[in-house]
Amino acid sequence: MRRVIAIILAAAAFVTLAILWIVTDRRASQRIYDVYSSANTSPKGLSLAYGYLAKNHKVAMLTRALGRAPVERDAVVFRVVDEVPTRFDPEDLEGDQFGPPRPRREVLLQPAEETFVRDGGRLIIAAPESPLDMADVSEKTAKKVFPIWPEVGDLDLGESKSGFSSLRPHMHTLFASGKLAIIARERIGNGELLMISVPELFRNDTLASGNHLQLLNALAGTNRAIYFDEVPHGIASGDGSLALLKEWNLGPFLLLLGVVALLVFWRGGRRIGEAEDDYRETRSDAVDLVRSLGALYHRVTTDAEAIALYHEALTRTVATQSGLRGDALRKRVDDLTGGLAPPERRGHMPAAIFNRDLKTLNDAFLGVKHAIHHRRRP
Repeated sequence: MRRVIAIILAAAAFVTLAILWIVTDRRASQRIYDVYSSANTSPKGLSLAYGYLAKNHKVAMLTRALGRAPVERDAVVFRVVDEVPTRFDPEDLEGDQFGPPRPRREVLLQPAEETFVRDGGRLIIAAPESPLDMADVSEKTAKKVFPIWPEVGDLDLGESKSGFSSLRPHMHTLFASGKLAIIARERIGNGELLMISVPELFRNDTLASGNHLQLLNALAGTNRAIYFDEVPHGIASGDGSLALLKEWNLGPFLLLLGVVALLVFWRGGRRIGEAEDDYRETRSDAVDLVRSLGALYHRVTTDAEAIALYHEALTRTVATQSGLRGDALRKRVDDLTGGLAPPERRGHMPAAIFNRDLKTLNDAFLGVKHAIHHRRRP
């Protein structure tokens, strides 16, 4: 028992020290979180953009997928990632095809995301790889080619290598590098989707240069809630039981089930007919068990066999508690019983001798019990 307690205490101490080390280590947020995460404080993180916008806007991390999280209708959502995940349609399988379905690159938005944009939201997707066709840029500057955001000038692309070589039918280019689009916009209903091929524009190490900060302000807008989508970076939270119940339409069923349970409980609490007698048997079943076992042993064993078995039980008890074996064990048993020898099991034993030997063995068991008690006392 002491060894188990020591192991548990050692494990608890290790976990506590590990948590304290992670919490107090200022570099932990640089190594734990993904690149382009708003919780990442390294040069490749977006913590500066998050903190800068938080001064004048309502800013929060989006840890649930759009459509499941309570987001304002006109909110601005930044999704800055290494790669936009390719969408798969589980039903897009041919009859003789096995394995995963073919990727559908034309699917850029999920239905819930498109609904968010159509209702007035602004979704900004910045990724060097996306379902749109990409190509390498030859120039290091992105020039404005659409009259928008007067405060934003040309953008410094740094070491970025990719741009959009083709756009969706209703998209138009805002900033371009040569013949490649760097920032493109598409109006969808009351909102807009913006695609950016250079996520490095918002990184901590480049935010203060090349009109990147001005671009961040322009994208954030005025008096709009801002969210940084952290679901692609693994910072996600569950929907909760209430949201799942709503999605599965289990609310009415559970309400009806609760009403039925209350009716059953109320009906079970009302007495039907005369009250039953409250008398209950309080004696322990152990008493009846001991008596029945005693009667059974009395019928199937003789007095001599009972004394012999009782003597063997005493010998095993002494051996277990003292660890003695051989002659030392027999000597210890003789000391406790006064040299009592077990009788022949098939022989006849008078009642007086049986009572005497039984008392002797009972006293010996009491001696063993007292010795154990004194050994445990401090």
